[in-house]
Parts: sequence; structure tokens; C-alpha cells
Amino acid sequence: MPGENISREHPDTYFVQDRSKEDEIIRLQVQDRLITMGMGGVLPEQVDPGSLGSVLDIGCGTGGWLIEMARTYPAIARLVGVDVSCKLLDYAREQAAEQGIGRRVEFCLMDALRMLEFPSASFDLVNQRLGMSYLRTWDWPKLLGECRRVLRAGGIIRITEASFPVSSSTALTTLSNLFIRSLSQAGHLFILDDPDGVVSELPQLLQRHGISHV
Repeated sequence: MPGENISREHPDTYFVQDRSKEDEIIRLQVQDRLITMGMGGVLPEQVDPGSLGSVLDIGCGTGGWLIEMARTYPAIARLVGVDVSCKLLDYAREQAAEQGIGRRVEFCLMDALRMLEFPSASFDLVNQRLGMSYLRTWDWPKLLGECRRVLRAGGIIRITEASFPVSSSTALTTLSNLFIRSLSQAGHLFILDDPDGVVSELPQLLQRHGISHV
């Protein structure tokens, strides 16, 4: 299994220092469910998701999206999630086992900022959600190159990002602005203090790195 020979976690660039804490695991679970629900399902934009043979989820966290994929599309033969957090991957494996799909879903310890430890042309679809939370601006080119490498010809790279909410609450607006400023200073945003996060830059970024039909 890729990543099994790694004895300890890689350095983590995620904006929460300790993702293994119980409250952060709960937050990630809730966030995952809300995004899937808000988008209308795990793959609402795909015409025939069940025809996919293999799927990779980068930065899978608690495994919610991949587990829901396995439940929704039982015909997909291979579902793989990668993350740098041992504890989150252990939690994801437990959740998959409890739901009876542990043999269909594979979770690997892997640092996507270094490389995706899979042979070229391994997957029909590569998924990534909220990568802005750990990707700095200079990390995107290498990761996109790795996504293209492990993707089969005609495959799909699926990236989900979000802008920051606009609120009438002065307190929430202040906190949101501080968060955006912190992300900017840490190198996560292409445009200083951009409330759209990386959304406005993504189309040009993908096209510059050879990804078509954006």
C-alpha cells in the first residue's frame, strides 16, 4: 500500500496546527457534510459517476467524501484517500469499517506537496476540496503536475474551493478579515486579502498548467 512505509507524519502546512483534536475532527466532519449537501451530492456535475473505475481524494481528512462516494456508487472499484495526518486517517478507516465499506476504501499516509506515490495514469478522477487550507501559492504548480501525472487520459481533476462569507455581523466580519489576512501572510492567497480566496485565480492557474475544459 502506498505510504505505508512512512513511520511518522510529514510536516503539516494546514492552517489548524493540530487536526487530531476531537473538536477539529467534529468541525471537519460537519464542514464535509455541509459542502456535500450544499453542492447537491458527492459528484452532482458528473453525468455518469458510476462508470468511474478509480478515484483519488487528496487531503481526505476524516474521509467523509470518499466514504459517501463508496456508499453512493458501489460499482466504483477503487477509492483512495491520502492525507498527512495519521490520526485523521485512523479515524477515516474506523468510519469506513463501521459502515461496512472498509475493504473498498483505501486510506494512505502521504504528503501531496512532495509527490503522489502512485504510478502514472492510475485514476479516472482526482478530487481535492478546500486545498487552500494547506496549499501555499507556490505549491499549486507541482501538485497540479502530479494530478495530471496520476490521471488517466481523458480523466477529471475536480477542485472545490470557497470564498469567504459576507455578514452583517461586525464581530464575524472582523474575525473573517483577520483570518483572510493571516492566510495572505502565510502565502495561501494569490491576491492580498482576497475575500474570494483562490477562486478567482483557479481558472487561469489550471489553464496555465495544461488542464483543458476548465
